[in-house]
Amino acid sequence: MIEAVAFDLDDTLVMERDYVRSGFAAVAAELDHLFGPRCDWFACLWRGFEAGVRGDTFNRVLAAAGVTVDDELIARLVRCYREHEPQIALCDDVLPALRRLGLPQERLGVITDGPLATQQRKAGAVGLEHVVGCVIFTDRWGMAYWKPHPRAFEEFERWTGCSPESCAYVADNPTKDFSSPHARGWTAVRIARPGGLHSAEAATADEVDHTIDTLADLPAVLGLER
Repeated sequence: MIEAVAFDLDDTLVMERDYVRSGFAAVAAELDHLFGPRCDWFACLWRGFEAGVRGDTFNRVLAAAGVTVDDELIARLVRCYREHEPQIALCDDVLPALRRLGLPQERLGVITDGPLATQQRKAGAVGLEHVVGCVIFTDRWGMAYWKPHPRAFEEFERWTGCSPESCAYVADNPTKDFSSPHARGWTAVRIARPGGLHSAEAATADEVDHTIDTLADLPAVLGLER
């Protein structure tokens, strides 16, 4: 029987594209301050994201606007993006699903990768401390401990006092999210939200026990319908 559930954050409890939109708005304001309205900075940044540009978005937009690109400028924009106060919210299905699970708050948690300050700001923006009992930021230990490293899952077991077989992990990215918890005996639930960055990626049956596209289905697949 499932006695504790941990969740990923991005594209599980909040939509990553909403965070990107929020971050691009902050960067666009910074670019407008630095260079004036040479173009609609936000529109250019968002167009690149929608087209699948990742990693060098700022370089491309700056070059297209005729701005000389250097490492210091890019570092400033990355810092602006990562350190802005996110304008994001929990997905609409999160709180109703958590209530229906019927588990005490101390048996609910979040395990999330990503730069520590960024993920902490996301957690604060949506009030995670009022929703789950613990939030495990893997970057506290450094990138070497990001998923699929098992340390965060071991930590969740210790924190809840639950056995691996009584834990479940709900996440979206089949590349890194499920191999460690599933190998430990956790129940692995993949959520493939429409619009999620990894929703089109295939998940293997030996790492994922259930696949859902809304948390409304989670209580039933875990046998915790209340």
